[in-house]
Amino acid sequence: MPRQTNIVLRNGTTVPSGVDFNVGEPAWDKTAKKLYIKAGDNTMAEIGAGGGSVTIGTSAADVLSAAAGEITADDAGEDKIVFWDDSASKLTYLTVGSNLTVSGTTITATGGGGGMDPVIAAMIF
Repeated sequence: MPRQTNIVLRNGTTVPSGVDFNVGEPAWDKTAKKLYIKAGDNTMAEIGAGGGSVTIGTSAADVLSAAAGEITADDAGEDKIVFWDDSASKLTYLTVGSNLTVSGTTITATGGGGGMDPVIAAMIF
């Protein structure tokens, strides 16, 4: 039967025992100043502990890292573009190639391209 109170307060310096709580029921440890909730496997999980439950999957590990509960972007060491590589099934960096420059948040293309090949133009006209 669920408890009548919304949260259980306790004194102590150890993780509360799962046998004392119902699944989904929170417990505030006022000595340690930590909040726990009973998980479905009868363990008490610390809420807001950070770091331990955050991981980056292999499909994003080229670009992202996780530490101390934060997901952060990895420094590529130079201007790069993040994109999804479908053939590798992962998020990774696209290298800025020839005749392309990145300044701030703008990509600029230089050189030829987009024009008509002179040999083909001569054959048409």
